[in-house]
Amino acid sequence: MESKSITQWFYKFHPYLSRANGALPLHEKEGGAEMLRRKCLIPDRLNDSHQKGMALVIALIMLLVLTLIGISAISTTSFEANISGNQRVYNTAFYTADGGIENFRGRVSGGEFVFSAVNTGSYQVTIGGNPCNISYSKSFRKDAEGDFTVFKVTSEGRAPFPSTGRVTIESIIEVLATQQEGYN
Repeated sequence: MESKSITQWFYKFHPYLSRANGALPLHEKEGGAEMLRRKCLIPDRLNDSHQKGMALVIALIMLLVLTLIGISAISTTSFEANISGNQRVYNTAFYTADGGIENFRGRVSGGEFVFSAVNTGSYQVTIGGNPCNISYSKSFRKDAEGDFTVFKVTSEGRAPFPSTGRVTIESIIEVLATQQEGYN
């Protein structure tokens, strides 16, 4: 019964085997049902009995791919954390150096270094718990507005770690030492 329905199906879709072309139907030949079964049914190599370990292999490959993606994500995260830590150290050193410039500007506006006879100097100040070395050199300039004292200031801020995080800022500060008449 089964071979007859398969044979009928086979003749509908394969006209070169039909009686109209003069070919003998496969089921009428000797062993035709077996040949028809071999040609129409699923071949043995694709049978489920030969694929028992394939699911395991696919699962292991997928597990390997997911593991590699996870390791990549972890290494990227740790790299980004190192970058963030370095940025924090740099910012601490930068703001310490900037605070040193502001410290010097405040001291100059009070007249501390303007009228001294010393043309160079340095001192250390602690800003935000971090050390800052400030050095300066002094020169003079005259123009129509008056006499100016010009300071070239170098401020070196350091982060809490001694071997890293060192930023140097240079600034020029001009202070009017004398005023022309009428500028009061």
